[in-house]
Amino acid sequence: MRLMFSHVNTAEETAEVARLAAEIWREYYVSIITIEQIDYMIDKYQSVPAITDQIQHQGYEYYLLHNDGSASDIFRPDKKRESSS
Repeated sequence: MRLMFSHVNTAEETAEVARLAAEIWREYYVSIITIEQIDYMIDKYQSVPAITDQIQHQGYEYYLLHNDGSASDIFRPDKKRESSS
């Protein structure tokens, strides 16, 4: 098993993040919330337009986790908060 993280930079990578996010949401949250709520959350926060906006305008970074060359998971660290001192 060979794991590798790659920084998301391209439209294709963003689409892969959105695809994986939708798969993860639908697999793990279906026992907690309705499919309609899941679809709403995906559309609002994990769709290609939402992820693109987060990267380009909100200071977020996304990473794809590759397992033996195939993207298998996503990672988005919390963005740093500015000090209010």
